[in-house]
Amino acid sequence: MEEQLRNQQVFADLEDRLARLEPKDVANLKRDRWPFGIMLVGMAMSMLTTIGLTGEVVAWLTVVGVVLEFCGAGVFFYRQARDAVPDFIDSKRKFSLDLDSKLLAHEETLAWLRTLPLQERNRRITYLDYRLEVLAQRYQILFGAVDKLGLLPMLVATFVQSLAINSVSFPTALCALGLLALYGMAIWLARFRLQMQRYARLLREAGANDKHESMLADAEAV
Repeated sequence: MEEQLRNQQVFADLEDRLARLEPKDVANLKRDRWPFGIMLVGMAMSMLTTIGLTGEVVAWLTVVGVVLEFCGAGVFFYRQARDAVPDFIDSKRKFSLDLDSKLLAHEETLAWLRTLPLQERNRRITYLDYRLEVLAQRYQILFGAVDKLGLLPMLVATFVQSLAINSVSFPTALCALGLLALYGMAIWLARFRLQMQRYARLLREAGANDKHESMLADAEAV
């Protein structure tokens, strides 16, 4: 029985429970893959001159690439805004209703975590702390706290790309692509860090509730 508890896929089960609390098709990114793809194709076409290609055809392809890039970005942001704007209408009441519905699900998740022995919960909290420390030490110098910068690196990369188009500079274009790649990798790693922090917070909250209930029971017994 003890070995079965140690091998239980707690993190996978916890992620399944948390996924059910999230709204379906968050940001509809899968739906909007094609405008994002058009934007990338346009970006590639607009940078043809930066690799040394010249001529009237290349110039026209560059213009078409810029148009495709802006069209793809425009469609992408329009569709995202169309989904997000209704949430701002009577947003305070909608948010309060969402809090009411999520509270019960949150308490059910904590109740499920409390079915695990305290030793198993502490074991997993210790492991999460270890993984978070390793993640911070391994990638802090390269990426830093990218979540504090928001979209700033992407805006800088877009500005550098525009400079590359104007000056026909391959090194500048390469620098822009490097910035975008590093930003994407940093965001990818930030998702895992936030995921582990959420698991640890829930496990600790489940333990805190246990301690609180034990104190209440002792007080009533006295």
